[in-house]
Amino acid sequence: MQDVACFYVVDSANVGYLQFYVWNSISNFFELKHTNTITSAVLSNWQTETSLIRDLTGIIFKSNGQSTIVHIKTTDYSYTQTTVTVSWGTMTSYTGTVDLNSLYLT
Repeated sequence: MQDVACFYVVDSANVGYLQFYVWNSISNFFELKHTNTITSAVLSNWQTETSLIRDLTGIIFKSNGQSTIVHIKTTDYSYTQTTVTVSWGTMTSYTGTVDLNSLYLT
Protein backbone atom coordinates (compact mmCIF):
# COMPACT_ATOMS: atom_id res chain seq x y z
CA MET A 1 0.00 0.00 0.00
CA GLN A 2 3.01 2.28 0.16
CA ASP A 3 2.54 3.31 -3.45
CA VAL A 4 -1.09 4.51 -3.14
CA ALA A 5 -1.89 8.21 -2.66
CA CYS A 6 -5.45 9.32 -1.91
CA PHE A 7 -6.98 12.76 -2.41
CA TYR A 8 -10.45 14.10 -1.62
CA VAL A 9 -11.63 16.33 -4.47
CA VAL A 10 -14.81 18.40 -4.64
CA ASP A 11 -16.04 19.63 -8.02
CA SER A 12 -18.00 22.79 -8.86
CA ALA A 13 -21.30 20.90 -8.43
CA ASN A 14 -20.35 20.04 -4.80
CA VAL A 15 -19.83 16.35 -5.53
CA GLY A 16 -17.02 14.78 -3.50
CA TYR A 17 -14.67 12.13 -4.88
CA LEU A 18 -11.83 10.10 -3.47
CA GLN A 19 -9.14 9.72 -6.10
CA PHE A 20 -6.52 7.00 -5.76
CA TYR A 21 -3.17 7.34 -7.46
CA VAL A 22 -0.59 4.55 -7.80
CA TRP A 23 3.12 5.06 -8.35
CA ASN A 24 4.24 4.06 -11.82
CA SER A 25 7.93 3.19 -11.56
CA ILE A 26 8.39 3.07 -15.34
CA SER A 27 7.17 6.61 -15.99
CA ASN A 28 8.29 7.81 -12.53
CA PHE A 29 5.04 9.55 -11.47
CA PHE A 30 1.69 8.85 -9.80
CA GLU A 31 -1.15 7.94 -12.15
CA LEU A 32 -4.88 7.97 -11.40
CA LYS A 33 -6.09 4.38 -10.92
CA HIS A 34 -9.52 4.67 -9.30
CA THR A 35 -12.18 7.21 -8.31
CA ASN A 36 -14.94 6.68 -5.71
CA THR A 37 -17.90 9.07 -5.62
CA ILE A 38 -18.34 9.69 -1.91
CA THR A 39 -20.70 12.60 -1.31
CA SER A 40 -23.27 14.06 -3.69
CA ALA A 41 -23.90 17.23 -1.66
CA VAL A 42 -20.73 18.45 0.05
CA LEU A 43 -21.17 21.12 2.73
CA SER A 44 -19.36 24.45 2.35
CA ASN A 45 -16.93 23.78 5.24
CA TRP A 46 -15.61 20.48 3.84
CA GLN A 47 -12.01 21.72 3.68
CA THR A 48 -11.63 21.88 7.46
CA GLU A 49 -14.10 19.25 8.67
CA THR A 50 -13.43 16.18 6.56
CA SER A 51 -11.65 13.15 8.03
CA LEU A 52 -9.28 11.07 5.91
CA ILE A 53 -7.23 8.59 7.93
CA ARG A 54 -4.87 5.94 6.64
CA ASP A 55 -4.77 2.53 8.32
CA LEU A 56 -2.87 -0.68 7.57
CA THR A 57 -5.28 -1.86 4.85
CA GLY A 58 -6.66 1.34 3.33
CA ILE A 59 -8.29 4.57 4.37
CA ILE A 60 -11.13 5.63 6.66
CA PHE A 61 -13.17 8.57 5.36
CA LYS A 62 -15.89 10.73 6.90
CA SER A 63 -17.31 13.92 5.40
CA ASN A 64 -18.72 16.65 7.64
CA GLY A 65 -22.51 16.65 7.79
CA GLN A 66 -22.69 12.98 6.81
CA SER A 67 -23.35 10.21 9.31
CA THR A 68 -21.66 7.53 7.22
CA ILE A 69 -18.05 6.52 7.84
CA VAL A 70 -16.47 4.36 5.14
CA HIS A 71 -13.38 2.22 4.85
CA ILE A 72 -11.82 1.75 1.42
CA LYS A 73 -9.38 -1.11 0.98
CA THR A 74 -6.24 -0.28 -0.98
CA THR A 75 -3.84 -3.12 -0.15
CA ASP A 76 -5.09 -5.31 -3.00
CA TYR A 77 -5.98 -2.36 -5.27
CA SER A 78 -9.65 -3.41 -5.18
CA TYR A 79 -10.84 -0.09 -3.64
CA THR A 80 -13.67 -2.01 -1.99
CA GLN A 81 -15.81 0.37 0.05
CA THR A 82 -17.49 -0.80 3.27
CA THR A 83 -19.42 1.11 5.90
CA VAL A 84 -17.80 1.44 9.32
CA THR A 85 -20.11 0.73 12.25
CA VAL A 86 -19.58 2.81 15.38
CA SER A 87 -20.60 1.29 18.70
CA TRP A 88 -20.76 3.43 21.83
CA GLY A 89 -21.48 0.42 24.09
CA THR A 90 -18.30 0.77 26.15
CA MET A 91 -18.89 4.44 26.94
CA THR A 92 -21.11 3.71 29.94
CA SER A 93 -19.99 6.79 31.88
CA TYR A 94 -20.86 9.17 29.04
CA THR A 95 -24.41 10.47 29.41
CA GLY A 96 -24.66 12.75 26.37
CA THR A 97 -25.41 11.86 22.78
CA VAL A 98 -22.99 11.63 19.88
CA ASP A 99 -24.07 13.19 16.60
CA LEU A 100 -22.38 11.27 13.78
CA ASN A 101 -23.09 14.15 11.38
CA SER A 102 -20.80 16.40 13.45
CA LEU A 103 -18.21 13.78 14.38
CA TYR A 104 -14.65 14.59 13.32
CA LEU A 105 -12.05 11.82 13.33
CA THR A 106 -8.41 12.49 14.19
